[in-house]
Order: sequence, then C-alpha cells, then structure tokens
Amino acid sequence: MAGRHHRAVVATTSAALLIGGLAVVAAPPASAASRVTFCFTWEGNGFDGVQRSGTPYADEPVYLVRVVNGKKTTLRSARTDRNGCGEFRTPRNVRVFVRAATEIGHTKTGGTAVDFWSGRTRSAAPGDFPAVRRATVTHRSSISAISGPRR
Repeated sequence: MAGRHHRAVVATTSAALLIGGLAVVAAPPASAASRVTFCFTWEGNGFDGVQRSGTPYADEPVYLVRVVNGKKTTLRSARTDRNGCGEFRTPRNVRVFVRAATEIGHTKTGGTAVDFWSGRTRSAAPGDFPAVRRATVTHRSSISAISGPRR
C-alpha cells in the first residue's frame, strides 16, 4: 500500500510540475518594455572653437520623452555618463525616445554667445528595447549678445 501511495504522490507532483512549467513557458513577459538604453556623441562644432565632433556627449542633460497620439511629453531627465550613455526605466505600452539638449555659453569678442545643441534617438515601442539607441547631438544655432554698452 505504501508503494501505491508513493507512486500516486510522485505522479501528482509530476503532473503539477508539468502543468506549472507549461504555464510559465506560455505566460507573456511581465515587462516587455521596461528600459531604454542610449548613447550620444557630438557631431560638428559650435562657434565656441571647441572641437567636439565624434566625442562622447559626456555628463550632459538628456530627457525621456513619451509619445501618445503625436503629443510629446517629457517624463524625466538625467545626465549621461562619461561615455555619453545612460538608461531610463520606461512606462509600459507607450512609445518613447530620448532627447539630448544643451546650451553652451562662451565669450566672444565684444560680448558673449550661446550655442544650442540637440539630438534624439529614434523612437521605441514596447518590446523593441534590447538594442542600445545611438544618436548624435548637433549644433543647431547660436545667439550673440553684447555684454557692454554700445558706443
């Protein structure tokens, strides 16, 4: 009788493991889109005379942007690491991209100027996050201002 009871317990346990194992295999991933990883490099040079092209966009601001029905909303901000890279945790079931944008002020003859730089990764939908998004940050424009009184 003990042998029959032992076989019944083994059979029941095996069936439970088999069913449970199939349930785990068949279950969808709990978090198909939970992060986006990115790296930015500088492209081109501004009017401040600093050669940046091809170097990492290191320790600079980046923004996680959500896109819903064409409307863009900034969700959070951070700074890149020394390699121009970083990672954001993302909400599920929304399209996002990472935007890089910075202003660099510098002195020019007769006043000051500001160079404006920006760039963005291609957007990512839930489920296509494993790859690192690579993008460049390009010089967009400059503003010069006279710092002293004009003569």
